[in-house]
Amino acid sequence: MKKWVCFFSLTTLLSCGYHYKPSEAAYADALDITVPYIVGDIDAVLNNELVYQMSSSGRFRCTQSGGVYVLQAKLLSDTQTRIGFRYDRDNASGKREENLLGVEDRRSVTVEVSLIDTRSNKVVVGPFEVSSDVDYDYIDPGSPVDLLFTPSSGSAQSIIQFSLGQLDSYEGAYDDTSRRLFRKLAEKVTVGIINQLE
Repeated sequence: MKKWVCFFSLTTLLSCGYHYKPSEAAYADALDITVPYIVGDIDAVLNNELVYQMSSSGRFRCTQSGGVYVLQAKLLSDTQTRIGFRYDRDNASGKREENLLGVEDRRSVTVEVSLIDTRSNKVVVGPFEVSSDVDYDYIDPGSPVDLLFTPSSGSAQSIIQFSLGQLDSYEGAYDDTSRRLFRKLAEKVTVGIINQLE
């Protein structure tokens, strides 16, 4: 019985949601930086990722205002390029047709970044451009061949509900790329700024 009580207590303590938070000493040499609204970042995904990456680097302490530095960024481009295709199929017979359907795109983003010293109001890093891209798959939501399958029971069922997020319509797949794409971009920006300051 004592073993179960100890096990239960230990499990409860370990699963309570405790997370390590660096002490103020860990940020003693960190530079205060403000990351204001980024032009073109409608959902603030890039803004959030930049704050996360810069704080995680240990070189910066992000503040809402009053930072020694201000990171000015603006999205220059956000484009999609179709890179994967497949032949269309007849909805009734499943026979291959001659026209091609897109099934894979590459989303590319470019941002312009400058680091401004608020004490002198001068640009100390940049402006420079950083680009990143991700590839993503999607299905044709208008094609029963892509959306349905017939198991041994004989009634058609949706593929998407069994895909565990691996299959999505074009719009859904595009939206799902944002966090991964902007995280890669924010990592590059953070490394670039740190290298320029050294």
